[in-house]
Amino acid sequence: MQTVDQILAYINSHGIDKVAPIVVSLVALAFSFLSYRQKDKEGKLGLRKQLTEILEKLTNLNVEDAKARSQSEDYPLNYTGIINDNRRFLVRQAAYLAMQLDTRVSPYEYRIIADGFSSIHDVFEAGKFYEMGIQTAPVGFDKAIILRAYARFLFREGRRDDATRFFEKSLAEVSGSSDRAIYHRMECYERWAALEGDVENLISQIDLLSKAAAEAERYSEKSRRKKEYDRINTLLERAKAK
Repeated sequence: MQTVDQILAYINSHGIDKVAPIVVSLVALAFSFLSYRQKDKEGKLGLRKQLTEILEKLTNLNVEDAKARSQSEDYPLNYTGIINDNRRFLVRQAAYLAMQLDTRVSPYEYRIIADGFSSIHDVFEAGKFYEMGIQTAPVGFDKAIILRAYARFLFREGRRDDATRFFEKSLAEVSGSSDRAIYHRMECYERWAALEGDVENLISQIDLLSKAAAEAERYSEKSRRKKEYDRINTLLERAKAK
């Protein structure tokens, strides 16, 4: 109220003809600011839409790549190379847009971008986006999944000690006895074991599969408990037979 009285007193003392240009300038400035905010918002929404479309194309490429690798006889010899050329372009576009959008990008989207960079062997950018996904992910399953993806990336880069640390972080992120928590831990041990098997580290592979089997035995649903335990135990027996 005091501010309004001061403004009115200023107008009375200086005259409306002298104050009017100032008022007009202030209104124009306010309008320009609101117009800028509106355009900025519309621009961000446009970028957000572009990012969604590019990430969808990246995930579709991942599916196509998996098909080509599993059914190689049905695809041209250079098909995976063509996919990687597309991936290189798309993942860099996605990274550019993500950096413009900042808080409008979800942790899982950072993880998709990181996976894309990993697939084209851009180690620095992959690590950066995995870490961004981990930092922005909420506590629980979302963070655990990204931690596990980062651990797998580190393992494949030969950073075994770091990989172990992040696998353990992923396991610790999801505690409890719910079937969902059990599934995450079981799958984490199984994926880790597969990596150890790829480098012929049989002792670690057997140990991790044993831990996966122990998790499978904790399922509350009897039929699922038997199915998962039998599946993991088959993998364990194959590893022991090597």
